[in-house]
Order: sequence, then structure tokens, then C-alpha cells
Amino acid sequence: MIKKCVVLIALLCPNLLQSAPLSEPASLRDSLPPEAISYLRIPNPWGFLTAPKGSVLNDALANEQHVQQIQNLESAIYQNLLNLSQADLHPALRFFFHHLRSPIEAVALLPEHMPPHLANHLISAKLDLTSIEAFNQLLTQLVAKTDALSIVNPLSKDGYGLLIVAQMLPLFLHYNVNTRTVYLMGGFTATEAIFKKTLAGLAPVTHHPMFDMEKQVDTSAQGFFQWINFQRLSPILLNKIHPDIISQWHKWGVTSLRAVALGWGVSEGKGRLKLILDMPRTGFRQLFPGISNNLTLTASGQPQTVISFSIPALTWLTEFEKIADQVLSHDDVQAYYAFKTELQTEMGYSLETLLGALGPQMLFFSDEVGYFVAFQINNRNMMQKVFTALMKKYDWASYESREIKGKTYHHLKTAFIQKAIEDNPYFLSPSSAGKKAFVLFWTQFISNLKTHYYWVEEDGYLIFATLPQFLLDRQQSSSARVPLQTWLKEKQGQDNQSSLFLLSTTFSETPRKLYHAYLYSLVLLGDVFETEIDLFTLPTARELSLPMQGTYGIQFDISDSQLSLELVFENNPLEFIFEGGMSTVAIAGIMAAVAIPAYNDYMLKSKISAGMRLLNTMKTKAEVFRLEEGRFPTVKELEMPRQGTYTKNLRLLKRKNGYAIGFKDPALPGVLKLIFNHKTQRWRCTHQNLQKKYLPRHCRGVIKERPKKRIKKSIGDDNRNKQQVAKALSLLNDFAKRAKEYFAVLGTLPTTQEIEDIWGLKSPQGLHIQLLETKDGYYTLFEKPAISGRLILRGNANNRSWTCTHDGMLERYLPEECK
Repeated sequence: MIKKCVVLIALLCPNLLQSAPLSEPASLRDSLPPEAISYLRIPNPWGFLTAPKGSVLNDALANEQHVQQIQNLESAIYQNLLNLSQADLHPALRFFFHHLRSPIEAVALLPEHMPPHLANHLISAKLDLTSIEAFNQLLTQLVAKTDALSIVNPLSKDGYGLLIVAQMLPLFLHYNVNTRTVYLMGGFTATEAIFKKTLAGLAPVTHHPMFDMEKQVDTSAQGFFQWINFQRLSPILLNKIHPDIISQWHKWGVTSLRAVALGWGVSEGKGRLKLILDMPRTGFRQLFPGISNNLTLTASGQPQTVISFSIPALTWLTEFEKIADQVLSHDDVQAYYAFKTELQTEMGYSLETLLGALGPQMLFFSDEVGYFVAFQINNRNMMQKVFTALMKKYDWASYESREIKGKTYHHLKTAFIQKAIEDNPYFLSPSSAGKKAFVLFWTQFISNLKTHYYWVEEDGYLIFATLPQFLLDRQQSSSARVPLQTWLKEKQGQDNQSSLFLLSTTFSETPRKLYHAYLYSLVLLGDVFETEIDLFTLPTARELSLPMQGTYGIQFDISDSQLSLELVFENNPLEFIFEGGMSTVAIAGIMAAVAIPAYNDYMLKSKISAGMRLLNTMKTKAEVFRLEEGRFPTVKELEMPRQGTYTKNLRLLKRKNGYAIGFKDPALPGVLKLIFNHKTQRWRCTHQNLQKKYLPRHCRGVIKERPKKRIKKSIGDDNRNKQQVAKALSLLNDFAKRAKEYFAVLGTLPTTQEIEDIWGLKSPQGLHIQLLETKDGYYTLFEKPAISGRLILRGNANNRSWTCTHDGMLERYLPEECK
């Protein structure tokens, strides 16, 4: 019956039985407030690395078995690393790698006519926390480890709370348990009313200036993305810049910059790392029109590599001459026009004729039959004029053409080496007759070498090859002709319409190599974090129909409204390293040489750190017992902790002069010890057979105890000690004062943690202050190795009294009220 129910649910509601994703797409971007001047998206590491985003590995990452394996791996990392050492690992790492369930989004909100430093910042993210209590617990852990943060109001039942940043800046919080979304707002003008009004005003947005730029970089809403609205900021920022600089910027159109976007994500099935400047043509820049390519060239079969330059040289030259007087000195302008005159006289054609003959496109491409260089024909008459002038001027060049199967093939031979020797006769003038004969002999052979150029005219281009066979094969190949522009757009994910420079190539089996390297990485991580990764349940590259070729490219675009620089790839920018077939070796080498030893060191340090905390807990219990009973407890009286991962590793050992608390874990080669000596009344941390690099600095000594040396104190030492004791008493009294204020409001004394969290009262550098809770209150005590004994201020919760006393401290150091 149960099986039938499960099958029925699976058929009717398949999503209910699917594993919940570790990362959802960003959602704040869907409801950007109109006053937003910037947007930042920091990806969730699990979403960025393992979630389907539309790339070539999309089906593999979306596979249900893969999702389950990733969830198992995440749980293992949390149990074996993130949750291993609660006190030493910052809770922010647990938040980022375990609780976070979406990218972190941050929006700067700036009302009209307000300076940028008064912008409020709204931050949003989805978490896995199911209650306000769980959120408050995580918040307390974060604040305890972050000095700049303090809690004013923890989250109430309606999910609102307040933090203070750097003791001055309010940070408002709201956690929506239903959507599991946390919102934060901070800023010099932020208030609770503004925060609530902003959240209430969040509504779906279908059109926003950011969306067009984001679409070019990342459509998955899982990648990194930043957008800044300079159109709103520039009027304010330009007021702070020197007018002369602004004038230069204005000439080149920099002041017309409307927005900037930078991102790393997936768009149109390809990974992209892209910088975009939304910058219309103004100033001098409007004289230089944007690139507008129409690539009509075709390849024989599937292309392999395309490198393209598109430079409208003649148009740019004409526009440049309009502003030459403004950007060049008078002498430079005169030199430029003198060069043009000399070129006309020497070559028989003008610079405009030379630049207007060919272009704007120049390409290198390779396909199934060979390697080619192509020049677009811009003006046939100009091209013919330049070619005729060159052949007439240089007699060391010869030209011929042939008709083969109705196609004209051109061949140009040039004797560059012979010409160079004739123009430099010192090559033929060695110092001795013997050398002269040798040089003349070899020069005769070398001067006969020619440089050969072969080309055909096709599709409005001159297509060159190093051998005529490449051109013949191109014409006679049975492979279908593939338009290069279509191949770039559809196969490579690159639009060359506005590209000044473009490189696009293919790597053999890159998608498959990426998938196999990814699986190998999962296995390595599974081994390190002690969880089973069952690869047999995951699909093969054949089952996923992964393509045999992978894309890699880069381009720089100039259009009428934008400048952009883009890197295009399948899954990550460094995947070209897989081309050599060394991906598995590289991953294994990196993991073996760096990651695994570092992880092992971290595990040992974490275990020792956990043991040190337990030992200090035992020490504190012994100190409290002594203050209450007037003596240190026996081994039987010192209660051992029962909760915690490592409490089973504690050992309490009797010694003739006191006792020791030892911590021994199976993974450690030795023992960490905290020893108390009745005679010296001191605790000492030491160890056996542990490497010093894993130990706290004060625990790196040897076990053998040395007798204390008697040091003669000077009058100066006495004065310094008195000052230290007086300063410590002032701080202890401050604790007492704060506690009384707390009692007057709430009717109970605060805990030591509340004193530190609320008022930030911590021991200054050089003063050794401790807070020890007892059954009827707590002690605040001062102890320093250089001063024998302790100064104690005891708080009694029953009668709310405070008593100053001491334990073994010299009276000459003590204030009168403590003697």
C-alpha cells in the first residue's frame, strides 16, 4: 500500500520527491527598487559550482542522482570540517557554505539629489533556517566572533531585529520564515520605518536598465554580477574632480558613461566573463563610428579557429584629421601631413587609397582543409591601383595567375632576400679573402630564395594560403560550406557584429574532459571528507550526449552605445589546461600536494584547539571551586563534562603536587596537558609528542617543571605593580557598576556573556581579567604572573552586594578596601 502511495505521489507531484537544491537563483534582482544605483550578486559556492545554469554540463548537474550526491558531500563537509571546531572556525564560513541557499544580493539605494555616501544598502539572501530561534542562535554566534558587530535587539516574533556596526551604524534585520529570506539594511540615513517601507515596496520588475547588461553575462541568476548606474552618480562625483580633468574627459566622451557591468556567469549556453561599459558616442568618440561587421566568408566543413580584426581605417583616418589640431602638437601635425605627401610621391598613391583598398575585416581561420588568411575587399578600383603601383615600382616581385576548373588562382613571388643583400653591400665585404669566397658561395644560394603568396578572390575577400593545395582543396572539397558568422553565433556563442578583435577556437573533447575532471574532483572530496560518492549512479558523457568540441574565445567590441571585453568558455576560464590531456593528473597533483596536507593540518589543529577549550573549562571549574570552598577540588570533586564530541578524550590524573588534566585523541600522536601545582599555585599547559606548529604558543614547553626563580624586585617594579592592580580594580568596579544598572532595569544580574556582548567590556591588553560564574553570582578577578596572588571582586546575586578581597596578593599592592 505504501509503495502504491509513493508511486502515485511521484506521478502526480514529481517535484515533491526531488532533492531540494542547495542553491536557488537570486530573487532580489526581480524586484529592484527604482532608486537603486548599484547591484552586486555574490554567488553561493554550491550554486556556482554544482547547480545547473544552462552550460554544456547542465543536464549532468541537473541529474537527480547528482543532486543527491552533492547534498551528501555538503553534509559531510559540514560534519567533518565546518562543525568540527565551533570556537575557532568563524561562523561566517558555516553561514556561507552550509546555511546559505541562494546568492547574496546587495543593492545601494540613493534617493534623488542625495550624495552617494548617504545611500542605504539593502542585502538579501535565502537560508535553510526554519525558525526565528534558529536564526537568533546563528546571529549570536556571528556577533560573538565579529568585533565590529553587536546585538541591540535580537529578532522578535515578527522577524525584525537590530544590530550595531562599529558602535555607530545601525543594521536592521528581517527574516521571513515562510520564504526563508533574510533582509538587512544599513546606512547613515537608514531607519526602521525606511527599512519596512522598502520591504513593503518590493514588487516584480519587468524592465530595468540593468537587465539588458545582465542578459549578456549571466541569465542563470546564480553567477557573479555587479552593475553600477553612473548616470545617477556622475553629476555628484564630477563635482569633486578638477575642472581641467573633467574637460579632457568630456572631450573623449568619458563623462557620458551611463553604467558599468562586470560578471561571470552563463548566457546562451556558454560561460562568460565580461566587462561592459554603457557609453554612447559623444565628444571625440562620436567621430569614430562603432564597428558593424557582416562576415560573408565561409569555411569548408566545420571551422576550428577564427581570429578577426575589424578596423575601418579609412573612416577613422578621416575623422582623426578633423581633430588632429586639438590632440596633437603643431610639429606633430606638420610631420603627419609631410608623411602623407612623401607616401604619395614615393608610391604613386595616397594614404587614403592604401587604407581604402582593403578592409575593414582581416581574418585568420582554419577548417577541415587548411589554414587561411583573408582580407575583405573594400574598394576594388583602389585595390587594383595599389597592386599595379607596387608591381611597377618593385622589379624584384613577379606575378602570375592560372585558371583551374573555372577558378582564378593568383601567385606572387618576391625576392626579399636578394633585395636586402643588394641594398646592404657590406654583407659581401668580409675581412679576409677566405671568408669572402665562403660568403659569396652561400649568398648565391640564399639570394635565390623567394617568398610565395597564393590567393583566390571569393565572397568579397582575398583568401591567402601558404600552399596552392589548400586553395584547391577548398574549391574541390565535398564538405558543406559553413558561414563563419553563423558558426560563431550558433556554435561558439560569440556575436562578431561589433567586434574590433575576436578570437574563437575549439578544443577537442573539452566538455567530456570537464565532466570527467568534475567527477574525479567529487571522488577526491568524498575521500577527504569521508563520504561515499557513488559514481555508478551518475550518467556517462555518452548518455549526456556531450559534444566532442568545446568553445574558447575572447573578443573586444565597440558599438555605438557600448564597449565590452569578453571571455567565452564552456564552464570555467581555465579550461584550456584540459587540452593537453593532463586534467586528471593536474587535479590529483594539486589535491595531493596542497589540499590534502592542508586539510590534515587543519584537522589536527582543530582537534588540539577543541581539547584546549575543554581543558580550560576544567581549569575554570577548579578555580570557581577554590574561590567558593577555599581550596582546590580533589580529582573526585572535579566534575568531568559529559557533553561534546571530544569529552571522551579527557583524562584526570593525580600527581604528587596536584593533578593534571590530559587530552588524548586517537588521531593525535601525543597528549595535551594542563597541570596544576599546589606549591606554586599555578597552572601550566604542556604536551607530550605533539608538533609545536599545531599547539598554542603557551603550550609548546616541555613537561618537566622548573622551580621558579626568585627575582629581586625594584622600587620601580613595585610602583608598576601597584598601578596595574589599581587599574584592574577600576575595571572590576566598572563591571560591578554595569551589573547594578542591569539589575535596576531587569531585576536580575547579567551573565558574564551579557556583560561582554552588551557593553563590550573586555580585558585590555596587559590586564588579565576573568569572569567566573558561580551558583550564587560570579567572580571578577585579576591575576598576572608577575604579581603573586589574585585580586577578587565577588558579586552575590542573593543580596546584590559586591565585596573586594584577594587571594595571596601582597598588601602593599592592595587598595585599602581590599586588604
